[in-house]
Amino acid sequence: MKKTCLLVFFALLIIPAFTLDAVVVSVLGKAEVQTSKGWQPMMTGAKLTAGTLVSTGFKSQAVLSIGKSTVTVQPLSRLTIEQLTERADSDVSKIYLDAGSIKADIKAAENKRVGFTVKSPVATASVRGTSGTIDSFGTLESTSGVWMVAPASENDGTVVQGVAVAKGSIITVGSDGRVTPPQQANAQAATGANPVSVSPSVAEASASVTASPAAAAQSAAGTAGDARVRVPITVGWED
Repeated sequence: MKKTCLLVFFALLIIPAFTLDAVVVSVLGKAEVQTSKGWQPMMTGAKLTAGTLVSTGFKSQAVLSIGKSTVTVQPLSRLTIEQLTERADSDVSKIYLDAGSIKADIKAAENKRVGFTVKSPVATASVRGTSGTIDSFGTLESTSGVWMVAPASENDGTVVQGVAVAKGSIITVGSDGRVTPPQQANAQAATGANPVSVSPSVAEASASVTASPAAAAQSAAGTAGDARVRVPITVGWED
């Protein structure tokens, strides 16, 4: 009897997890996905699973539908879909942005929490009903709600302290993991300094229309050591 009661108890604790559908809504120009056969053209209507690598070329983009949310992969971008999970009480999606930029319109499902996380080489930003702009080098500006931003984890068990970024604030996470407080970042922004810089190699990658999307995105990503190229990720929320 005790064993039966325990089994029923643990069964009630388990919330079934399903895979969210990530569907290709549209493709403009050259967009590819990596399969066991190498890089293949992305096709409208195709379903993408967790672990899929996506790459876009010059003047190209791909629009993905994840649940009720929409993610637009901008030109010269490369990302990995890390997680697509649907539960009875929440939808969770995670993207690792290696190069380029994305736009995301995050919409809540009825009676569900929606968690959307974007990781870059230097920072992680999480959003639940907020909006803002984040680049792959760790600069985030909150335009509504509160973001939680933390340096990229080394997966060595170290606890990384997140920083809350309120509406109207800007925060920067450096490549060394150092976090510039929102107040300092706001002061820097007030000086009118332009954080955008593009190295010659990025310009050359942009000029080559015939290059494959994966190669073009790789070229753009490879300039990280030469110049800090601000590549925005815009995340919007609608009720």
